[in-house]
Amino acid sequence: PQGGQAGAIKTLLGKTQHSASALSTAVHGKGTLIRYVELPRMSMGELKKSFAYEADKYLPFTADQVYLDLLVLDPKSKSSKMTVMIAAAKKEIVDERIELFKSMDIALDFVTLNPIAVANIISTLKHPQENNKGDDKGDDKGEAAAIIDIGEKVTNINIIYGGLPRFTRDIFTAGSDFSRQISNTFKVSIEEAEALKYDPGKRKDEIVKACESVALNLISDMRLSLDYFVTEHNVPVTKILLAGGMSLFEGITELFKNYLEIEVGRWDPFEHIIVPDSMKEEVEKVSGELGTALGLALYS
Repeated sequence: PQGGQAGAIKTLLGKTQHSASALSTAVHGKGTLIRYVELPRMSMGELKKSFAYEADKYLPFTADQVYLDLLVLDPKSKSSKMTVMIAAAKKEIVDERIELFKSMDIALDFVTLNPIAVANIISTLKHPQENNKGDDKGDDKGEAAAIIDIGEKVTNINIIYGGLPRFTRDIFTAGSDFSRQISNTFKVSIEEAEALKYDPGKRKDEIVKACESVALNLISDMRLSLDYFVTEHNVPVTKILLAGGMSLFEGITELFKNYLEIEVGRWDPFEHIIVPDSMKEEVEKVSGELGTALGLALYS
């Protein structure tokens, strides 16, 4: 509340000892998107040149409104087709973030999207689906895992297959909707609802029951995305890993398990990171919220 985002960042940096000459950041939500398309195989130079003329075919806004980048996900494949990830963000979103850091005299190394930072953990460290045996196209008996990052305003679905993201979608049912439901049901303030959400005490069962309708809305949207991926790639999604602030909500895992016939667990992005004993307990409490930050750190 005091100093807004700039104040929070300054306070945080004041408590850390880092030697970075520049920082990295990520944006997400409305005005950002990730698409996956199949195109004839070509060099990156040819791809960027041709995409400059065809971007409007893949984006819901004109190319001059966004910053975008491209990544070939299967560069070593012998196939005549290649899978390309398109990442885009409206210019005002990125420019606003850049200006925020400029106002603090902090240099930025790069700006990415939250789901890409999260996927970077998987590709850099270890795929969460240990028994993935399929190839990039899912022609074998491979299996995929979905990381469901439930933030305050946005829920992001990131389906990982072969160690790489293959489907990404934002859903605008998220943590604040759960808080409002608790607030309305128990006639308490949003602040009190937030406290109950993360520390329900003996009221856990009734808090979870109150949130069931919101969870069902979220699960319904998730099902559409999971079904689309399975149909499109012929690869089953056999594991759901919950991340973000809502992954700390007691009962969220049970709600998902009750309505999805898929293994559900809480994702620990620090699973393959050595954390000092003095920090382990503190990190474990909030690790689900730190996925984007860890993904950004692993770029350096």
